[in-house]
Amino acid sequence: METNREIPFVHMSGSPKERGVAHGTAVASRIADNIAFYKRLLKLDEGVRVAQSNKFASIVESFNPALKEEMDGIAEGAKVDPTDIYMLNARTELLSMSGVVQSECATFFFGKSGLLFENWDWSEPSKDMTVLLSIELQNGNKILTFTEAGMVGKVGMSSAGFGVAFNYLYPTGVLDGVPIHALLRTLLEADSFKDAVELLSKSQYKGTSGNILLANAEGQAIDFELSGSSISSIPMTGNSIAHTNHYLGGTVNDPEAGMGFLNNSYDRYARAETILKETTQYGVAEAKKILTDRATGNGMLCRDFIPEEPGHTPTGTIASMVMDLPNKTLHITLDPQETGLEFVTYTL
Repeated sequence: METNREIPFVHMSGSPKERGVAHGTAVASRIADNIAFYKRLLKLDEGVRVAQSNKFASIVESFNPALKEEMDGIAEGAKVDPTDIYMLNARTELLSMSGVVQSECATFFFGKSGLLFENWDWSEPSKDMTVLLSIELQNGNKILTFTEAGMVGKVGMSSAGFGVAFNYLYPTGVLDGVPIHALLRTLLEADSFKDAVELLSKSQYKGTSGNILLANAEGQAIDFELSGSSISSIPMTGNSIAHTNHYLGGTVNDPEAGMGFLNNSYDRYARAETILKETTQYGVAEAKKILTDRATGNGMLCRDFIPEEPGHTPTGTIASMVMDLPNKTLHITLDPQETGLEFVTYTL
């Protein structure tokens, strides 16, 4: 599949509604494509899809009212039904109801250099639906978040000196809590790394699933596994930390949840641990080398696009990104499978 490698870079400021309108207006065509993609992918009756999307919008409004306003602004700017924007922002939770297994990401942090980096593994068509949002918040903070068009956030970094990385975990049940992408954006809005850690340490995220790696420019990091029914934290030991798509913590009822669907997660984690043990330099070049690792077999960190289940488009690594937290720069490339491909650098 040919990819449009130019990632739209959208600047947003003002009120939540104004920020949303700017987002929706700037990438309206990508939002329309993303809506169409998820309507095809979700295996839900239309009435159920609409009802559940509205339900998750109400949950977001209770959790972070400004994000609901921003989502309504996105819908206005893109000239689409707000329910479709709610669907995009709850796509992880809706997919859990549809029985569609996701396969997202490998995350890493170099404590010595403050580099937070990851591969985003997802559906091949999503490469052309990505967007980088530069958001000036009303409290003066600024964030960069790399996500899908029409969604309020995903992974990124804050001018407050910390970053947020994310990867999928197979949930222990159907998800009906705070949508993970709303949580990720809310973490990026925190005033400090400490505040983000405290927010995530709360036990209010029943029904929310995913692995979240928080790190700061001073070299601190902590990983949180949310299973949908429990939350556990994993501190960084040594110079680095890595996580793929299976549980490493001890509080999940079934530590092998997802086995049979996400088998390559175990192989990729083993490969990541091997590479990190061999790593002696901790710069941006080394991070990029890890992300573009093309070792043969299931341990390949930079994954080819292969069908994962009937009816699902091929999935693989759609993008690689390195967040240089001390220098407040973000390096991104689409199609990292291609040899010699350059990363584009953005400044916070």
